Amino acid sequence: MDPESIAWINHIRTREIEILFEKLPQLGGDLLEIGGGSGQQASLMAKRGFRVVSLDVPSSGYREQRLFDVLDYDGVHIPFPDASFDVIFSSNALEHVIELDRLEAEMLRVLRANGRAIHIVPSHRWRLWTWLTHYPGLLALIWRRVRRGPSREAMPNGHETSTGADWVSLLRKALIPARHGERGTAFSEYLHFHPRRWSAHFERTGWHIVDSFDLALFYTGNMLARRHLPITLRERLGRVLGGATQCFVLEKREKAEGGRETPRPAAGFGLLAPSANAYSPSHGHPAEEHKPALGGQRLARQLSPGRCTKVAQSAPRACGE
Repeated sequence: MDPESIAWINHIRTREIEILFEKLPQLGGDLLEIGGGSGQQASLMAKRGFRVVSLDVPSSGYREQRLFDVLDYDGVHIPFPDASFDVIFSSNALEHVIELDRLEAEMLRVLRANGRAIHIVPSHRWRLWTWLTHYPGLLALIWRRVRRGPSREAMPNGHETSTGADWVSLLRKALIPARHGERGTAFSEYLHFHPRRWSAHFERTGWHIVDSFDLALFYTGNMLARRHLPITLRERLGRVLGGATQCFVLEKREKAEGGRETPRPAAGFGLLAPSANAYSPSHGHPAEEHKPALGGQRLARQLSPGRCTKVAQSAPRACGE
């Protein structure tokens, strides 16, 4: 993906993180990010006082644009001991995981008893507006290509082009909308990305849904008008047309049902009241020893040998803009 597109995606993701913490200001503790991409969101959460470890597969398209220390893993096995984290976070990543049920089981394993999983996922509204803007997006891509001349360029749905026959081949594929994730087609994804379908998936794989809400930020996967629609206008459109993403706040089903779990090995607080180490607007950031790089390195020492370098089975990507 080209640097300009990544910069725009990071702009959108920054606002999504801000909206998330406006709704969930009490989050804190040891955080595991799944599908870290460029590490931009991990960096933002680390600045809020989380001790962050970010994972992504080796084939990530963001590998050359890293802003944070993102560790490689195989897309299924989380290389940490049981009950290692207070919060598990992902943003626009789960739809790209091939063996999602197995990864859900791993997330349940490494989450502490009072922890929370926070997943931002694409909605059916994102899929609908990405359909409707596919061909205008393709025309905009061709126009940029003509203006810039020979260069690597991002195609709709995340493909990259170079020059000559390769560019023509990818352009031909772009004439028919491609699916965004790992299941179904571009058209059936409208159903796959519906909040009811996501809810059914989470409940089936062992989670209890604490909350679910629309982040109410409008954008599509074709990056149209990215310079001409400021965030404030996108939020207004999101309130009218619906946002591109849905946020799910989850806890372990056993905890919700009052079951007993193995006590966590270290203090963590998930959605409990923040401790002195948690970020608070009135208290600022935590002490130096709890900054992200130090916390991440400390947790990273628990990595199981060899597990972080397996061949990727899934490739988390961003939703587009």
